[in-house]
Amino acid sequence: MNLASRQQILIPVASATLGGQDMAKNKQKKRKKRKNQTGHTPLKKHVRSGTKLKPFHEELPISNVSWERDWLPEYLWIASLREIVPIEKIHQPYYQFMRIASEFVDSVEPGQKDMLGLISDFAHLERHKDAFFRDHRTEIEQLFLEPVGRILAFFPDSPASWLIDKEFIEAGGRLDPDVEIPKLRSLVADLLDGRGPLATAVRMASFGQLCRSGVLQFPKGVREIEDTLDALTRYPERCSGDEKGACEAFVRSGLNGCLGMNERYQDRSWPMYFWRHNYDLTPCRPVLFPLRGSRPASKEEFEQIENVVRSNCEAARRYLDALALGIKYDIYAPEKGEVIHGLFARCVRLFLLLMENPSLWARDTAGIFLRCLVETTITFCYLAEHGSDDEFDSFRKYGDAQKKLIMLQLQDNHPDDQTLEGRDASDLSEELGGFSAELLQIELGNWAKKDARKLAYKAGLERFYRLVFTPSSADIHGTWASLKHSNLGICAEPLHRFHQVPTYAEPPLFPVTLAAATELLVAAFETGVRVLSFPATLELQELEPGDGADESSE
Repeated sequence: MNLASRQQILIPVASATLGGQDMAKNKQKKRKKRKNQTGHTPLKKHVRSGTKLKPFHEELPISNVSWERDWLPEYLWIASLREIVPIEKIHQPYYQFMRIASEFVDSVEPGQKDMLGLISDFAHLERHKDAFFRDHRTEIEQLFLEPVGRILAFFPDSPASWLIDKEFIEAGGRLDPDVEIPKLRSLVADLLDGRGPLATAVRMASFGQLCRSGVLQFPKGVREIEDTLDALTRYPERCSGDEKGACEAFVRSGLNGCLGMNERYQDRSWPMYFWRHNYDLTPCRPVLFPLRGSRPASKEEFEQIENVVRSNCEAARRYLDALALGIKYDIYAPEKGEVIHGLFARCVRLFLLLMENPSLWARDTAGIFLRCLVETTITFCYLAEHGSDDEFDSFRKYGDAQKKLIMLQLQDNHPDDQTLEGRDASDLSEELGGFSAELLQIELGNWAKKDARKLAYKAGLERFYRLVFTPSSADIHGTWASLKHSNLGICAEPLHRFHQVPTYAEPPLFPVTLAAATELLVAAFETGVRVLSFPATLELQELEPGDGADESSE
C-alpha cells in the first residue's frame, strides 16, 4: 500500500477535526441553532447537470463506506475480547495476540504485511496452522477460542475456521444455538453503532496496531496533524472531550481510507458470507418502528382531531353549497367560470374525501390525496390570479384532447375494451361533438406549457410545492421514498441488519398531514376571496400538529 496515498486521506481528516473546533465554537456563540439547520450543503451550492443536482463533494475522492455491513463482521474477534477484559482494556489482549500472530505473517510488499486481527486476516495465516498451534496453543485458547470460538463455530466457511479447534469446543460441551446465538446477537447489537463505545474501542486498537507496525507515517510540520497525534498519545484518559472526539473521528476516517485501499478486504467475501449465513441461523422478526423525529398522533389527540375535522368538513360543505347558489354565471360564455369553479369544487371534494375517511389518514394514502389536492390548488390559484383567456381555453382543450386520445386508442388498438366508466369509442365521440373531435390537437405535454413548479411559484405557492407537492409525488408514483416508510416494516433481528420486510400494517396518523390539507383549502379560499370576490364566510378550525405528541426516534 502506498504510504503517500494514506497520508492524503489522513491529513484532511485531521484538519477537519482539531483545526475546525475554535471556528465552530465561535459560530455557536454568535447565533442560536435554528430548528432545521443541519449543516448540509445548501441547494444553491449544488450544481445542475441535466436532471440532477450534484453536491460538490461528488468531485472529491470520497466513498461511502458502510460500517455495519462491511466492517462490523471483520471486528468480531477483537470485540469479543470484552468477554475477558473491560472494553477500555480490549487493546491489551489484542496486542498480545497480534505479537504472536505477526511472527507468522509472510514478508511481502509494504502495506500488505500488516496483520490487524480482522476476520479476513486469519485466512493468510492458515498455511502456518501447525506451527501456530504448536508454539502458541495456550494463547490461542485464551485469547481467541475462549471469547469467540464457539460463536465462529456456527460459521464453518469463515476465514478463521481453521482456528476452531474441535477438541477445545467439545471440551466446553455441546454447541447450543440457544446459548451462542444470543451472545453473537448481543455482540453485533453493541457494534452496530459505529461511534459507540465498543466500535470505538476496536477501531482505536486496530489503528494503534497499524501505527505499531510502522505501516503508517505522518508528515511533520503540519500543525493539525501534530495536534491530533499528540492527543492520540494521551487518549483517552488524558484527553479533553473535544480532543477525544477529534481523535476518534481521525481514526475512523483514517481506517476507512487505509482498509478501503487494501486488496485483502475489497472482495467483501467474509462480510457477505456472515450476513447471509445469519439468515439461516435466525428467523426474521418483523416490527413497525416510528420514523425518526416524526410526530404521530397520540390516542388522546385522536378524538380531538376528529372533532376539529368534523367541524371543518361541515363548514366546507356548507360553503360550497352556498357558493354554487350565489355565483353570478355568464350564461353566454360560461367556459372560464366553469373551469375556475370546477377547480375550487375539486379542492373541496378532495379535502372532504380525505378528512371524512380516517382509513385514508395513513401517510401514504393521505399523500396520494394531498398530491391531487395541492396540484389542483396550484392550478386554481394560478388561473384565478394570472390565467389569460388563451390559458383557460388551453386548459379545456387539453382535457378534451385527452378524451380524444383515449377514444382513438380504443378505436385503433383496443376495439373490444371500454373506458374505466364502461364507455366505448362511440360514446366518447358523441361527447366530443362527433366531427368536432377531428379539429382537436392532442397536447402530449403540459396544458400550460409550464410545469407545476413554475405555476406554483407564479401563484406564490412555492412553499406548498416544496413541502407537499414534491414529497407527496413519491406516494403517487410509489417511489422508494414512500415504500420504505409505508409498505415495509423492519426486521428487529440485529443479525439481519434490520432489513426491511413487506407489511400491510397501517402506518400511524401524522397530524401535520391533515393540517397541510386544511392549509391548502384555505389557500384556495383566500385566493377566491381576494381575486374572485368569493364570500369570506368559510371558517375552519386550525389543526395544531404535534402538540402533545412526543417526538419519535428510531
